[in-house]
Amino acid sequence: DWSSDVCSSDLDGLLTNTEPLWEQTTTKVVSQFDYTWTEQDHKNTIGYSFENLSNYIWEKCGHTNNPEWFLNQLLDTLVASFDGEVPLMPGAEDLLTQVQQSGIPFGLVTSNTRKICDLVIGTFPDIKFPVTITVNDVSNPKPDPEGYLKAAKLLGVQNKDVLIFEDSGPGVRAAAASGARVCAVPTYPGIMPTDRIRIVNSLTEVNLDVISDWFVNW
Repeated sequence: DWSSDVCSSDLDGLLTNTEPLWEQTTTKVVSQFDYTWTEQDHKNTIGYSFENLSNYIWEKCGHTNNPEWFLNQLLDTLVASFDGEVPLMPGAEDLLTQVQQSGIPFGLVTSNTRKICDLVIGTFPDIKFPVTITVNDVSNPKPDPEGYLKAAKLLGVQNKDVLIFEDSGPGVRAAAASGARVCAVPTYPGIMPTDRIRIVNSLTEVNLDVISDWFVNW
């Protein structure tokens, strides 16, 4: 049984529709090396940290330059293309508002850098996150559970008492490995339900009443 109501969440593809921006960024970077970024590449790297994505691109581009060079290219390209507006995923704003108004502690755990994370969440100033963990705050990014474990510690709770929202395979694996319950909103098929993982098609299917019921009757 859960002893408290606490939530954590991913950012890209779960709360914000930034996956198209990521795809545009990687396509632009790899095009310099006559490599075509495919839909399969995008699927393969959903939920990757910048470091893991840079290594993947470096391999696809024939080990030209080095992974750090690609990391800097990704960051510079993404920041340059950022226009100050990031669309929220369906249901995200309503859910975040309900959770915030209810006083449920909420943490954000993302594979983004601190700079990118702050740029994105700065576009919806009415939503406050008491705890934000980025790839800069951990030694081991998703699918390692370190980020979610750190968020729970900063929120002052045990991870077994947390409900985590995730959309990617690496993110769901990280969330489940932390010991939390997981609500998966899969970007692509392949995530399977278990005794710790529930699956919904969209955040529009989740509200405070649903969360409250889950905390009691999971």
